[in-house]
Amino acid sequence: MEAVLLAGADFRFQALGASMEPTIAGGDRLTVSPLKGTMPFAGEVVAFRHPHSRQLTLHRVLRRDKGDFLIRGDNPASTRDRVSPAAILGLVTGVERRGRAIAWPNRFRHPLLSRFFFGATLFFQRLRRLFKRRQPGLLPPGLAV
Repeated sequence: MEAVLLAGADFRFQALGASMEPTIAGGDRLTVSPLKGTMPFAGEVVAFRHPHSRQLTLHRVLRRDKGDFLIRGDNPASTRDRVSPAAILGLVTGVERRGRAIAWPNRFRHPLLSRFFFGATLFFQRLRRLFKRRQPGLLPPGLAV
């Protein structure tokens, strides 16, 4: 993946693992695009080299903090990590599940729609986690985990 993205091309592969569930499930086909000289913003899902294991990993950017990025998988069991900009290889720009594309704005084609989509996604994830901590077992139907 690293060599393909450094050459400026998109990389497609099948996802493994559960750290991004329910957003990205094992078996989904993903497209990762190179950063093209930009930095990711909060809410986007990035491919990066994990700071401890050096494995290629996908997680969501929570925010920028002191030059690094705080990232976390969407699965509640995921841990929060601090990643340097140099470790980020690309952005997830497409997701297919069972042969069908699922809603996933591409910032390079639709920048404003992409920012709104990922900002709303991050907001609702935070709201769900907060509500779950305060009212265990009483999530409204629209915020089911």
